[in-house]
Amino acid sequence: MNQPRTILLLLLLVCLLLALGPTSLATPSNHAAPTTRTIQWVGRTWTVRPWPGGPGPNLWCDTPDCVWVDGNGALHLTIRFIDGQWYASEVVSKDNTNFGEHRFYVDGPIDKLDPNVVLGLFLYSDIDDNDIEELDVEFATWGDSDPSANDGWYTTWYQNAIADQYSFDVSLNGTYTTHAIDWQPSQVDFESLHGFYAQPPDASYIIAQWSTSNPNAIPLPEDDMSIHINLWLMNGLPPTDGQEVEIIIHDLDAPPEIPKNLQASDGAFSDRVTLSWDGVSTAASYQVYRAESETGPKTLLGSTSSTTFDDATPDFDRTYVYWVTGVNDQGESRFSASDTGWRAIPMNVSITLTNGSDVTLSWQDHSAACEYDVYRDPAPYFDPNALTPAATLTPPDASYTFSNDAGDPAENHFYLVQAIGCTDTHASPSNRTGEFDFALTPGQ
Repeated sequence: MNQPRTILLLLLLVCLLLALGPTSLATPSNHAAPTTRTIQWVGRTWTVRPWPGGPGPNLWCDTPDCVWVDGNGALHLTIRFIDGQWYASEVVSKDNTNFGEHRFYVDGPIDKLDPNVVLGLFLYSDIDDNDIEELDVEFATWGDSDPSANDGWYTTWYQNAIADQYSFDVSLNGTYTTHAIDWQPSQVDFESLHGFYAQPPDASYIIAQWSTSNPNAIPLPEDDMSIHINLWLMNGLPPTDGQEVEIIIHDLDAPPEIPKNLQASDGAFSDRVTLSWDGVSTAASYQVYRAESETGPKTLLGSTSSTTFDDATPDFDRTYVYWVTGVNDQGESRFSASDTGWRAIPMNVSITLTNGSDVTLSWQDHSAACEYDVYRDPAPYFDPNALTPAATLTPPDASYTFSNDAGDPAENHFYLVQAIGCTDTHASPSNRTGEFDFALTPGQ
């Protein structure tokens, strides 16, 4: 008799929850409003997800009692019941990743997860779900409580749909497993192992292996793939046993993070362009690239384990664009933000005194120069950009004389010559030189 009324009340409750909106549902009442929390783990920066939605959909908890890194450096993800609601957890790498091997070291009973619980280890693009591309390792029975149901899944997504998929059974003696996604330009290899190993000691350690060369299943680096790890509830349903869940990720091997703050010298040296950048702990070495324009083909200049590099090969007075990448055993990072740099024209000015009062400046003419601007000022460290040149010469002229500059103790003069390049018209300043006079008083 009361069933229609019960259904009506449930419908009213659903309408009320929808009216509250996703933000009100996303925040446990004893937690702060969702913010973008970041953590440091395995030398990388990760965003802890606070926003509601798929997969599931789920509510996601980003507080330290839901997601944390312990004193041994292991990452903990949980499914928790907070103030009457179930919350999943997810972390996302701050930097996008690149071709290479991504190997996750997992501690947890992935063969005995509740039918509604899903563990995901994956590479993913498009956080707004507009055009999903994804390389997945997942452990779930997708609501199936049959003990014989497959609980391991390798899946590739292309434009919001499954491109390829492979499923397998997982049966463990312990809780340590290793899972790899080796993303390469023409193939993606998946592997799961018993224990923590970069390579299986023998075939008995292999849980599953699978490869795909389907071109639709292989993302490109410019698709902006990031690394994700999540623990969530299928369709947002509670665990059938009503128990909270915790999975530990002890380590991650992956291509390095992207080097930051690349700086290339702008005419500071006539024998090189010097580069520097901030090191990343996940890189064992760095590759340095150069191009003649932002969109031009990149040339590999060399490798270094340092965070500086000298490029001694540029032409004078030509602006080049530089990038740097990190490298480790798993692969190479995405390119850093670019910076431009250029090599100054060598300018070494000498000074001579002629006729007792004339000052002559001279230098070696350089083929990269199309103009020489000569400056003079009574202050030794004057700014030539604030002055009008005292003279402008056209090569091959490479000397200039100031008449009657010497001999007056009340006046001193200082000089600098700038070569203006023919290619990019950079101004390459010379050394500073000058003349000064003083009077000698007999007996002093």
